[in-house]
Amino acid sequence: MNKKNTVFKKRMIYFAMYGVTGLLLGYLAPALVGVVNGMELSLSTARNTLLLVTNLAFALTFLMGIVFYQRARKAEKAYNEANMDDDQSVAQLYTRLYRNMEYAVVIGNIEGVLAIFNLMLGSQLLFQSTGAELSLPMYGFLELILLSIFQTRLFKLIERVRQYKLSVFSTASEIKAYVNSYDEGERQVNFEQSFVTLFNLNQKVLPILYVAVFAVSVISRSQQLMAYLVVAFVHIYINLSQCRMVKEYFK
Repeated sequence: MNKKNTVFKKRMIYFAMYGVTGLLLGYLAPALVGVVNGMELSLSTARNTLLLVTNLAFALTFLMGIVFYQRARKAEKAYNEANMDDDQSVAQLYTRLYRNMEYAVVIGNIEGVLAIFNLMLGSQLLFQSTGAELSLPMYGFLELILLSIFQTRLFKLIERVRQYKLSVFSTASEIKAYVNSYDEGERQVNFEQSFVTLFNLNQKVLPILYVAVFAVSVISRSQQLMAYLVVAFVHIYINLSQCRMVKEYFK
């Protein structure tokens, strides 16, 4: 009974937070609009500033990825040369190897997001009297090349360590088989984290994005239709994807 009350209180707190946020936005909207109009913020300036930040973020994550990759390589070499009779040393090297390798995987995924984002945001489609011209940034292609090199080396490391070969553009079935190759404890932690991530997206992140899009609509005095559609599509997709679980388990 106490558990049900705790869950109910948490839900009421979330609803209250969203409600208060909406009221504050409605109350402060005229002031926010005035501030933005007074600043006369240039969209081009904001775009260039954002690109500068995200390109620096890519450079930083790329360097971090190299660091974790090198640490994993050193741990792999030490693990292969270790005396298997020394259980404590082997366990420490095993943990160090997998920890650094998985950190490199996470950072590699973030690099991919940043590289695609920078390429898309840095591209410009110019319409002229003679036709349209698409301009693509060179740094975007450079980041994709660096990412490809890093991912190739990382996938080779994963293949050696986990004895499982991943393709560059892995399918859902390949990832499922790859996760099933984990040991039982690691697989359980992975499933639990996936559930928590899915829950937070569905119950917290996406609802907050609705509020954020509404705030942008109020400040910019324009209906952010595409943003609403994207957030709603992701929200509906996450919930519809649960139908497959129901269908597979409750046959």
